[in-house]
Amino acid sequence: MKPEPLLAALLLLLTFNPRAQAGAPITLHAENPHYFQWRGRPVMIVSSGEHYGAVINKAFDYHRYLETLAADGLNYTRIFSGAYVEPEGAFNIERNTLAPTPDQFLCPWARSAEPGNAMGGNKFDLKQWDAGYFARLKDFVAAASKKGVIVEVTLFCPMYEEMQWKISPMNAANNINAVGAVDKHAVHTLDRSGGLL
Repeated sequence: MKPEPLLAALLLLLTFNPRAQAGAPITLHAENPHYFQWRGRPVMIVSSGEHYGAVINKAFDYHRYLETLAADGLNYTRIFSGAYVEPEGAFNIERNTLAPTPDQFLCPWARSAEPGNAMGGNKFDLKQWDAGYFARLKDFVAAASKKGVIVEVTLFCPMYEEMQWKISPMNAANNINAVGAVDKHAVHTLDRSGGLL
């Protein structure tokens, strides 16, 4: 697949809003910059306790999560794209959605036929998109929109510790593309990313 599906998915995240004018983004309120303007009304963004792996963890029931947010009067959530993933037990977080089991991990890139991924299963092919990931992402954003929940998508996240970099699909050890043979601090650089850029 070409990069256009990723761009289309990102544009969808920024503009999907069935009740507002097409493409109308969240903006600062013109009269009171302490508030945002969304769907034609002033809004304060309020949330608590996030399930950052709601999309990348296939075992997570995000419909129930979004219903709970909306029922509690909360209107914001953050998700991570799948380039960053955590191992079980990271930061001592129980039931961490960013730490899916290997068979439940879903990210933008398709699995290859070559075994040897550090989390288990086959390595990733960074030149092939995973259609299942984009279908889940689109459904998550659509479900959030219906519940009035704003979605922030974290595309890039620093590798806080070596353990996150060790299992990332972008690490050369976990992909078949011979890119990403770099230190965790060079992953998101313009000149030292080892072909990831």
